[in-house]
Amino acid sequence: MSSPFRAAALLFVLLAASARACASSIELLPEATIDGANVTLGEIAHVQGRDSAGTAALAAVSLGPAPHVGLERRVRRDDIVRALRARGWDKDDNVAYSGATVATVRAASQSVKADALTQCADDALRAALSARYRDVKLSPVDAPVMLTLPLAQIDYRARPPLLPMPLARRVAQWVDVYADGRLYRSLPVTFDVSARVDVLAAGRDLAQDTPLAASGVAWREVDATRVDGQPLAQQALSDGLTMRHAVRAGQPLTSRDVAVRPAVTHGDWVVLQAGAGAVHIEERVLALEDGHPGARVHVKAANGAALSARVVGEGGVEADGS
Repeated sequence: MSSPFRAAALLFVLLAASARACASSIELLPEATIDGANVTLGEIAHVQGRDSAGTAALAAVSLGPAPHVGLERRVRRDDIVRALRARGWDKDDNVAYSGATVATVRAASQSVKADALTQCADDALRAALSARYRDVKLSPVDAPVMLTLPLAQIDYRARPPLLPMPLARRVAQWVDVYADGRLYRSLPVTFDVSARVDVLAAGRDLAQDTPLAASGVAWREVDATRVDGQPLAQQALSDGLTMRHAVRAGQPLTSRDVAVRPAVTHGDWVVLQAGAGAVHIEERVLALEDGHPGARVHVKAANGAALSARVVGEGGVEADGS
């Protein structure tokens, strides 16, 4: 065989060996704009190979999340090599790399009306408010008109509403925005709120220290956003409460308006129990201060002696050391 033929044959053998060794080739692009929420190899590189199925699978390899709209992400060739080898590709160096050493990735965007976002927030907040109040009315405040989002399947998911107590006149409802099933961002939608609720109100003018009783209160429907504090429940009428300060007739009653009635009240005659061993005595004494069960108060005996005693219950105290 002549020398030129031998050279041609050798070149053919080398090319064939090279083709077998590099079953696929990846040419990294310097820049790429992608549509989805994830970056795939085929979107930032030209991927070629002899096996069409294998080439398609290689192009579909995910390289992580896409950048947010308006931002950039840089993917290095070395990062791609590591990612492919971690997934079982290119273990035998059978992929040829070329092109840029770094690809700058941007996300394609779409302008979407914010109506669906606002409606999602409205539905969630309205349902939560309606479980507690009546005649719920919501009006969005400075709601967005358009949203700039990735070219992906967009899904809105409202977070569980956090209702302030007392109910505020403006409430923000957060909505998570998902792109192709991946959390993309979270946005608040603020609403003006109006709702009605029945509350216990003073049925007449109530002076300070007046015991809270059914005869002194009445149910009244009010705007829930105008109740300054935690409204009292029906149970409060049997909790032994007194008015912390004076309240005018018609005013809604809240936890700020009442206090637990002391078991012993300053100026009242109470029963003092004392004893040692098998001997127990009881004596009427004058309470010199208010006290709840377990507290120590000063009392004055009939002979004028001042004593320290522990409150044991309604109208009863126990001498220290007993």
